[in-house]
Amino acid sequence: MTPEWRAPLLLFAAVLLAYANAFNGAFQFDDYNVIVNNPLVHSYAAWWQDLRQGIRPLLKFTYTLSWTSATGTFAFHLGNILLHLLNTLLVWQLSRRVLAQHATLAAQPMLPLFAALLFALHPANTEAVTYICGRSSSLMTLFYLLGLWLYSRGREQHSALYLH
Repeated sequence: MTPEWRAPLLLFAAVLLAYANAFNGAFQFDDYNVIVNNPLVHSYAAWWQDLRQGIRPLLKFTYTLSWTSATGTFAFHLGNILLHLLNTLLVWQLSRRVLAQHATLAAQPMLPLFAALLFALHPANTEAVTYICGRSSSLMTLFYLLGLWLYSRGREQHSALYLH
């Protein structure tokens, strides 16, 4: 295994181990109003019809993806865990970019991994990962971190494409 794959694999293992018990979780609280009793997320046709008047179409689309997989809550929890893993990898990448700009911090190659592990395993993220309706927080975090990553990449490459 090449060294550049060690950190992402460790982060993947940490997230999976920390949240493996989420796969046993059932629908709870808001899940019933937002997903189980909401026919607008039970089919792609219903989702499409609601597209113009509904709110949060991307979030509802992810619910539709999970619902139509016919695997019950497993697909919902898998989706939440994968979103959290993507967010964790973005934190790792952003940390690497930021630390590379500071000579004293760049000498500490484990700091980005530590920052990503802290994000991955911090209890504040538990609800976003284990509670099915918590997906909205993870999606928001994904686009926020992705925006920061694109901005940092644009600054690094002096590319207006990423900055506008």
